[in-house]
Amino acid sequence: MEEFNLNYMNNFFTSKKNISSHPIVIRIVFVLLYILLVATYSSKAEAFNCDQRKGKIYSPDQYGAIGNGVSDDSIAVQKALTRCSKENAVCVFTKNKEYFINTPLFVWGRASICGDDSGSSQIKVGKDAGKYVLNFGLKEKHILGHIYSGQIKNISFSAQEGRGRLLYFWNTSGAIIENNIFDFGNSGYSATSSGNDYYWFNGNSKKLVRENITIRNNSINANSDKYGSEGFGLSLFDNVIIENNHIYGTGDDPIGIHVCQNVKIIGNKLYSVDGRIFVSNSSGVEIKNNFHSRIKTSDKFERGISLIYAGYETSNNIKYPKPSKITIEDNKLTYPKGAIDNGAAIYVYGADRVEIIHNTIINNSRTVNASGLHILPLDIKKRKFNNNYGKIGNIKITGNKFIGKYPSIARMTGNCNRYYGSVKIFDNEALGYSFYCKNAVMKNNSVLMPVFF
Repeated sequence: MEEFNLNYMNNFFTSKKNISSHPIVIRIVFVLLYILLVATYSSKAEAFNCDQRKGKIYSPDQYGAIGNGVSDDSIAVQKALTRCSKENAVCVFTKNKEYFINTPLFVWGRASICGDDSGSSQIKVGKDAGKYVLNFGLKEKHILGHIYSGQIKNISFSAQEGRGRLLYFWNTSGAIIENNIFDFGNSGYSATSSGNDYYWFNGNSKKLVRENITIRNNSINANSDKYGSEGFGLSLFDNVIIENNHIYGTGDDPIGIHVCQNVKIIGNKLYSVDGRIFVSNSSGVEIKNNFHSRIKTSDKFERGISLIYAGYETSNNIKYPKPSKITIEDNKLTYPKGAIDNGAAIYVYGADRVEIIHNTIINNSRTVNASGLHILPLDIKKRKFNNNYGKIGNIKITGNKFIGKYPSIARMTGNCNRYYGSVKIFDNEALGYSFYCKNAVMKNNSVLMPVFF
């Protein structure tokens, strides 16, 4: 109705006939109505974010939340989130309070979830909160809400037991997750995820939107074993930015990207038990200026298989798109003394058009059996796939350093008829190289010797 009235008024004022045919009093009334409608329409269209403390602001405290970390605040928090979702408002969690939630919650529209200041507004997740805790873009299970496009900012989340995904994005465009702290202890919770789950949304998944998400300047702290939590994960998204986050102690992949496109993973500091920057069946991906180191869990290292992985999710599922157009550049990857990884620091599996440029891989552990770089096609000898499925090609390997007390090698494996295009290996430093196919071109590469000290 508002849109109809506003359009009518616009049409009225653009018509000289209308203006000239009405007395002055009527014209003044129309002017006032026009101004009122524009103001009303604009205010309802605007969603206030965490940096605009004006307009509609609500708090769980208004609905009976205690915030002592013990009393169950789930109902009060959901009432506040529902109000904010309906009115595109800001839901503010009071500083120096800890809101305990023990059931799934739902947020939609342009609502924002904000702390009073960085880190002192806390949300504590109980063991019965469920598989997906905060669900964005749903009104409830199986009920689609408006596309979520708000902010989640300045909140300290914690989960010390249970397993699941804390922030789950069902239907999202333009969401920002910024300046939050995630304290997962040795629980099995991950900070973010997305995807399709029929038991939660059994409607038409083609109606779901997942695009334009930014995850930046957050901190994840965990104390996981190899079965523990993941960090930031996303599936089926277009246009993703994950930048300047600090992730420590995750037992699974600190960053996991699955079947996405147009992704930037930039400037993150990662310390994982056995995980990877994991990119599967995705295209248009930039992995740049990240630091990733293996760390101990309790008093021992676990056996990982890579620090950066780009390729197929699995070797037997042809419904996913081919991984392609991936740049791995200026990353620093380290194996400290005592690490026991196998595999490769950088693993490229069946991908197309991959550039691996100016990375530094440092191995200071005698017990690491991993290569510095390993590229290979999918092995389909016993599979009934199209012969082109999982081939690898158009790979550029330039200016990388595979150094440390125990320098590593760069290599290819697999049948040469599973490679296509060119494989260029220029200006690298490594313990050795194994590139034997005819399309592999090597130039100006240096061979290093182990340095024992």
